[in-house]
Amino acid sequence: MVLLASTVTIPLERPTARHRLLVFHHACGAAANYYRWGASFPDDVEVWLIELPGRGRSLGARAIDTLPELIDFLRALRPLLPRTYSVFGHSMGALIAYCFACDMAQQGHPPVWLGASGADAPFYPHRHAHRDGMPVHSRTDAQIVDYVVSLGGTPREVVEHDALRAMLLKLAKADFRVVERFFPLPSATALPCPVTVFSGRDDTLLSPAGQRDWLRASHHTVDFREFDGGHFFLLDDPAAVQHAIGQALAQAGQRDTDDCAIP
Repeated sequence: MVLLASTVTIPLERPTARHRLLVFHHACGAAANYYRWGASFPDDVEVWLIELPGRGRSLGARAIDTLPELIDFLRALRPLLPRTYSVFGHSMGALIAYCFACDMAQQGHPPVWLGASGADAPFYPHRHAHRDGMPVHSRTDAQIVDYVVSLGGTPREVVEHDALRAMLLKLAKADFRVVERFFPLPSATALPCPVTVFSGRDDTLLSPAGQRDWLRASHHTVDFREFDGGHFFLLDDPAAVQHAIGQALAQAGQRDTDDCAIP
């Protein structure tokens, strides 16, 4: 395992890989949720797990709860990025991955591919709709815990442990504040790279219109891939999702090679 500061974890170092895949975790998640992904791709792909403060190796740090501060924090990754890299994120991670890609594009170093999983488009105007009218980050502690558990990915036994429950609440209040206070974005920025949108067929957090709105995320192709499962389909059946990501990376790599060959 290779660690770059406390933000980037490389589970399996592959120095000769031609491609780096940056993976952004979901709300209340951490790099550990995706650690096994490091060995799940072909040898020419090296996985970088991007971990936000307040969890993992930075457990004691304050969890960032505003989007501008979060983008500024992630901008420190710029000197580490190779020429060719891609970004992938799930749920909140998809929103952050998109914003990071836009920021890097503005600085002249865009990714060659974006994978967005389990999220309506970050600029979809109806993202704020809540069934009970109350944002998650403003609910009582018990309501927040119940909501996070209802999404899947967090066993009820975890939140029955006092220390783990306290950590979950800290992350939930910060992460959901970012999602609920700063999205939807005021406008769409079309990226100079292809985008693939991943979703679970039974994910009740998504809407057909919100998924279609990802078409505004790129000047290039936007593909849609659907899988069995709910919101955490990619953790329930990671092999199928990883295979689809691998295919998309191969296509993006070929496109990047073709572009470089143009005189």
